[in-house]
Amino acid sequence: MYLSAQSNFLTGIRTEGLMLDRTDVINNEIQKEIEKKGIDYWFLSTDDIIYSVDRSFVAEERKKKTRGKPLGLWVLDTKSNIETHITSNIISSMEWSVDNKYLAYVQYEFTPDPKIANISRKPVFNSERLCIYSYQSGKVDSVVFMKGFAIKHKWSPVGNRLAYSYVDNESKRYALVVLDLEADESFLIDNIILCDLWNFDWAPTGEMLVYTKPLEIDRLVNEEVPLKSEIYIVDYDGSNKTQLTKSSEAELFVKWLPDGMNIVTEVVRDPASGYAPTHRIILLQRKEEK
Repeated sequence: MYLSAQSNFLTGIRTEGLMLDRTDVINNEIQKEIEKKGIDYWFLSTDDIIYSVDRSFVAEERKKKTRGKPLGLWVLDTKSNIETHITSNIISSMEWSVDNKYLAYVQYEFTPDPKIANISRKPVFNSERLCIYSYQSGKVDSVVFMKGFAIKHKWSPVGNRLAYSYVDNESKRYALVVLDLEADESFLIDNIILCDLWNFDWAPTGEMLVYTKPLEIDRLVNEEVPLKSEIYIVDYDGSNKTQLTKSSEAELFVKWLPDGMNIVTEVVRDPASGYAPTHRIILLQRKEEK
């Protein structure tokens, strides 16, 4: 029996005696896709042009002026052929919601900083803001703002729920949050130590998240790779959080496969080995009951 994202998933997986088979992924379609996409396999694409699910809208980041029009983010309605200018800021990580109503993106901004006040060549931007554009209302809402660059986000495959992470400037930790637009609620899923090598993904049902959680890092050993990192699953509202793995390997990235029956992860076999750790791809499966 494999990991399942169906209605009986919660009952079947959340037991104290849970054990998972860890199978190396070698020379199959998953391995080929990871090699082809690289880091984009685990994170959102940074393409300059993104189509909505039904291809009725196109979001484009224009870096060069076209016919005298300003730079920035534009949205094209392919049915009416009407273009709308959303912002002149530099943006990235565009993604449409599954119902084509909302566009999430990260906007770069400059925040005055006394530490660089006397520097002659100040940076163009030093902060990020996660924004949601509503095609129906034409409004842009700010979801979260942070100094620095670390925001990640992903729409649920069902419903208008946006999972996102950012560095909380007060706690100096990552916050993993789910915004439910239909219910107008936000749920704090977890707080995570400052380590960039982690991610999250939705179950195909849109009811749960799977994510890697760095638990320990020694920057004298390796500035990036955590010494200890495990995989967790949780309901979209933060309830029923469960640790899936307990291994000497450090789980870096995770992805719930589209069929809802398997979870794949990239791990570091020897996280304490310094700056040349061994990476491998693992498929997580539940052990068969005897």
